[in-house]
Amino acid sequence: MSIFGQGEQSLVYLPAERAWLTPASCVWADAQRIGEKYGISTLYPELEDFFRSTLKVQVPTTETYIEQLRILASHDPENVAEIKTAIDKMVALSPRPNDLEGLHEIAFLTVEMPSGSVGLLRPTDTFFIADRIEYRSTFQGKVSILDFSLEEVRRLDRLLKSLSPEDRYISRIVQEKTMVEQPSSEPCLSETRAFRRKAKHIYRCALHYHTSNLELQSLQTLQQLRSAVVYESDGFKKVSTLRLNEIAASVQNDTGLVHIDDSNETLHIYIPRGQSDRQRCYCLVLPNALIRLFGLRDPAAFLTLQLVFASSENMIDHVLDGNGIIRISDEPQVSISSDSEDGDETYSLSDLEHTDNPQESYTPQSTPATVTELSSSSSSTDANNTVISNHSTPPSERSAEPYISEQPYIQLLEKVIRLARQVTLSQALRGPNAAQNNENLSNEPAFRLQGENQLEHDFKVGAAGELFIFELLLAELPGLNRTNWRSNIRKRVSVHPEYQDLTPWNGAETADIIYHDINSALTNILIDAGSLSNAQWQGARPTYYIEVKTTTGELETSFFMSKGQYRRMQRMQIWPSDGFPDEVYIVFRVYRLGRDSMRVQAYVDPESLRLQGRLTFTPETYSVCPNLA
Repeated sequence: MSIFGQGEQSLVYLPAERAWLTPASCVWADAQRIGEKYGISTLYPELEDFFRSTLKVQVPTTETYIEQLRILASHDPENVAEIKTAIDKMVALSPRPNDLEGLHEIAFLTVEMPSGSVGLLRPTDTFFIADRIEYRSTFQGKVSILDFSLEEVRRLDRLLKSLSPEDRYISRIVQEKTMVEQPSSEPCLSETRAFRRKAKHIYRCALHYHTSNLELQSLQTLQQLRSAVVYESDGFKKVSTLRLNEIAASVQNDTGLVHIDDSNETLHIYIPRGQSDRQRCYCLVLPNALIRLFGLRDPAAFLTLQLVFASSENMIDHVLDGNGIIRISDEPQVSISSDSEDGDETYSLSDLEHTDNPQESYTPQSTPATVTELSSSSSSTDANNTVISNHSTPPSERSAEPYISEQPYIQLLEKVIRLARQVTLSQALRGPNAAQNNENLSNEPAFRLQGENQLEHDFKVGAAGELFIFELLLAELPGLNRTNWRSNIRKRVSVHPEYQDLTPWNGAETADIIYHDINSALTNILIDAGSLSNAQWQGARPTYYIEVKTTTGELETSFFMSKGQYRRMQRMQIWPSDGFPDEVYIVFRVYRLGRDSMRVQAYVDPESLRLQGRLTFTPETYSVCPNLA
């Protein structure tokens, strides 16, 4: 009789047990014991074909490991390492959810209790899964947490999701309430612009990952994102709360990095002042905050939003397209006007215009937007107080009788006009350099409009600087008039009696002042000031595109250029070999605004000055700083 027909015969020798075993009690595995079975692969590694094909020794199955876990769980948690090994082996078999039914009532999951001890719980018991380092440290000692490392949690993700009837992952169920401490009273203009330039891309993600996106399709969410206002803060409080079944725990700490207030249908976003914390905010915390704001459940939404904040503006759409994120079309009610020449994106500022009540001149629902470049602005103060121009339909003109609150600004305009009329443009251009003879300069304090919010203050400073240049040019350039002044913020000077009939400029804005120099008048002034070469430029009659950048500070203060201005500057670069150019780009830098020592510096052909190292441009932001060395 063949021994191979006797399945219950003891045919396998196990040296450790000094016993003969039946093939049915063995498995082809390297572990000594798996459940009730004995592993023999390490004993007879060269006889696999004999044992598996002839004696029909089986490899471990999901049921085998479930039985092993049942046995291990019946002992104290001292078998933690063996339990985790058995789980890993079982997961490697890629079991289906139905194969795991036998695990639901087995206490095999190692869990760290609030007391610090480690115990074994069933999948149906109450515990949490820490899938972020931050959450483990936050809730350790407060709730029961699965005693698995982050790598183990990731590796066992499918198993854990199959076993848990509720979502136990802390990152998905934690409720976080933030409070802002010591916020800035005025918005951060550059960060507001930065966020708004991302608005469409954030909306694409929200629409793509929202499980029921009907409420988002009205574009009200996009409108809300495009009108968001960003503030800075020195600190945040965060209360993190977990609730599951009978367990609830709340922890307050100072680790918050963002706060979003969406009251009154306007997003007010508070971010850290410090650059390091701000970077962490944009890379980690703000994407999560937006996910909660929009109620997104897909984990992929976090990574996609991270890409939005990490990508440069000209790459975001490509990145989103490459990840299959749905596209949207811009609707008319979410107006984005384009610069007629270069296609700059500029957002409506109509809500920021002066209202009937001067104390309510700032309306957060609409401010300009940009990521690292500024919106298509034509006037600016220094890098910390950048002025943007208005590309929206302005409200009706103000009354000729100014409000009392406008008197300080009227006094500034009066001084600007007086100083401009006391000197010629040539004299103003030859004024003292900020790097020279500082001891001889006026000690007047820098101008500041008290009681104005930062944005309106910057608008007015920019308009005053433009007025100074306009007055200087008006006295010397034949044919120059108000139609040459094409800035959208010029209307602010209409509070001055001499300019009360100045109507807003409603056309496309390609420069603050555009002048066709048919008589070479401006060319001769620039030659006289040393900004142009006499030999090369005598008799030239180009069209000048003049940008005015204004600061209350010194000449060396940085100023910003928009992306469109930067492109225009490069396009109009002067090449000596080409003869007289038809168009010349020039930046008039007004500095020390409002002081008796107020002066102007001309940067003719700033692209060439950049290449020569006389102007230093910061990549991406187009922050410009003159090199006075």
